[in-house]
Amino acid sequence: MNALSRGYFAAHHGMSSRPRLTLILFLLAWLAASAGLSKLQLDLSFRPLFATGAAQDHATREFEAVFGQPSGAFATYIIEHDDVLQPQFVRSLNHLSLAADSVMGVDEVISLTTLRIPQWENGRLQLVSVIPANALADDDILGPLLEDLRSADHPARSLINSDNHYALVAVRLAPRMEDLRARREILDRLEVVFNANLPEASVLYVTGVSVVEAAYEDLILRDQILATGLTVLMLSLLLWLLFRQWQAAIACLIPVGMAVPAALGLMGWLSAPITIINSVIPAVILVVGVADAVHMVVAFLGHRQSGGRADLATSEMLATTGQACALTTLTTMAGFMALAAARLPVIRDFGIAVAGGVFVAWVANQVLIPWLLRRVPLRAELPRDRINRWVVGWIESATRLTINRPVAVITVSAVIVLLLLGLVPRIDADQRFNEELPPGHPVRYAQELNEAEFGGFLGPEISVRRSDGASMLDADSVARLTGLTHALRALPQTQSVSSVADLLPRNVVGGEAELALTAMRNTAELQYRVRERISPSGDRLAILVRTGDLGTRRAAEYRDAVAKLSTEHFGPDYETEIVGQWWMAQQGMRLVLGDMLRSLATALLVVIPILWFALSQWRLFIAALVANLVPLMLPLAFMAATGIRVRIGTAVVLAIALGIAVDNTLHIAARLRALSYEHSDSSAHVSIMMEGTGRAVIYTTIALIAGFLSMITNQLLAIRDMGLVAAVTFFGALLADLLLLPAIYVLLMRSRPLIARADRRALG
Repeated sequence: MNALSRGYFAAHHGMSSRPRLTLILFLLAWLAASAGLSKLQLDLSFRPLFATGAAQDHATREFEAVFGQPSGAFATYIIEHDDVLQPQFVRSLNHLSLAADSVMGVDEVISLTTLRIPQWENGRLQLVSVIPANALADDDILGPLLEDLRSADHPARSLINSDNHYALVAVRLAPRMEDLRARREILDRLEVVFNANLPEASVLYVTGVSVVEAAYEDLILRDQILATGLTVLMLSLLLWLLFRQWQAAIACLIPVGMAVPAALGLMGWLSAPITIINSVIPAVILVVGVADAVHMVVAFLGHRQSGGRADLATSEMLATTGQACALTTLTTMAGFMALAAARLPVIRDFGIAVAGGVFVAWVANQVLIPWLLRRVPLRAELPRDRINRWVVGWIESATRLTINRPVAVITVSAVIVLLLLGLVPRIDADQRFNEELPPGHPVRYAQELNEAEFGGFLGPEISVRRSDGASMLDADSVARLTGLTHALRALPQTQSVSSVADLLPRNVVGGEAELALTAMRNTAELQYRVRERISPSGDRLAILVRTGDLGTRRAAEYRDAVAKLSTEHFGPDYETEIVGQWWMAQQGMRLVLGDMLRSLATALLVVIPILWFALSQWRLFIAALVANLVPLMLPLAFMAATGIRVRIGTAVVLAIALGIAVDNTLHIAARLRALSYEHSDSSAHVSIMMEGTGRAVIYTTIALIAGFLSMITNQLLAIRDMGLVAAVTFFGALLADLLLLPAIYVLLMRSRPLIARADRRALG
């Protein structure tokens, strides 16, 4: 017995000798941890997915301190109508725009009827309305104005699509993008206003950064409540089918059910918010915790069936599963903690939070399950219904195959691995903002509509300043700015480009330009547009570029093209830099693939030594290691074959799957190791192991698959794909554990007895 085993049994002996004190201490600790739920925060915005902690993050924050947040300033309302240039529609649009502008928290409303075009004449600023107020009441005046708007080069055409079926209303929200709660309150008030004042025979579509974030928040919360409930339902059904007695099912579910609020409470105490990715934590903890609980209850019933009393069967159960459960918890935690190697904070926080939850579930299982099994009346046998007979029959077939034809099993596995490796290079790591929801979803449709008809809200910002800190309004700087603007618009991916040159009257530069901009800053209609394009002192410019949803691969190429053009047009005397929320998001998505590989490598570096420490026998170690590495090819090949992209959810699957899948491997290998001291026949080892541990492995794997498949109900593809890929991984791990591992073990044992010299000395 090694130090881990001695420590484990000493701790359990202490708990079993003082059961009441142990239970009281556990409940007090559980209450203290769960109290942190009151401090749990939500952050379901996009910002946790952005690259942070780098120079780019600092540059963007510094840029936004000067120019604001142009990429997320607006909520965009798109109104569909047969002809948005009909007089009656325009009057209704004006009424709607004025009502929206009166909403608390709205800084400005830009629409066809509120748009003002600046003109600078004789040192004076004039704001010209596209549709003057007096025209709205007189069709004789309004009609010709609307006909002029049908011209493709009219300055107001940015608010109307090409076929005049859509009109855009841009509402600037006062709170910063980070304050989603305050923005939600304004969006709720705007929803009431737009629904009450929408022109007749019109359809409304709403989008914008905050609108999408608020919609994602609602979807995630609803879907995770549904997924967690579905997980509990599926686990309850599976446990009942396994045991055919509700007492055993409850004994498995109570500990993990208590672990969920405790784990979330610990997140609250540690100020770790619920984000898009770690919203799946409750379902993951339930599934992982139940897996160990099934092993414990199956072992308990097996010892009871052999004639042992409940208290003796509990002790035997702990002796059989205790060390394996401790080690599987350690490896599962290691798999999740490996995510701490990721560069994206949201992935790191997810790994740490789930690792803590897994530990809480293990403690709950170790304390409560023995206590429950001693007190809950259970039939001392596993049922022999059709499902269990099928499981037993499958195990018997697998046993015969691995004992009689181990070389064939290994050969077929090798061929399959080679085929899977051929698919892996086809994995698509290109990610897009608009494709996190299923096609046809209202939020995704509104995003795509905005992009197709009005240029969208995605794209980089360019910061420009002179190296000597001089004004950017001199004739040379304005000429360079104009040249760059034309070059950017010529790029095929560009939807629109906006700069201070769009506000300045033609041929107005230097001191007169400063006077014009000062006048514009003092008007309610133009103050925000000026701020977003030029600093108050005039020494720095911002160029706002909007493009389609390019995907991370093309976005990187586009960014490089923009940076190259910026450098070429402004030259060495100017400093240009690509900044903004769009580029931070692109960087974050580009880090996902690297984080997946880094986390997997870290998981391997942590799990492999634990595996060796648990087994201490090189033949078993080799068999267990191969059985865990081979299934990792399956999810990659599955993603390549089905077109599932490497995204924020699937990026974490390999590391956590390794940590979870190794659990069953450890139970099998630990059982084989124990049997190697009792029998010299490797075939007998496999047969006995499969008869006892094999059934538990199948049921725990089914529980894992069912639990993760509950995530496919999620409308957010990152979570849906995470559940689907994880389920495929665990299915592959099951086949490897019950076919490949025993086959390798039998083959190695035939060449030489398993017990190492050190083990012989220990036995002798």
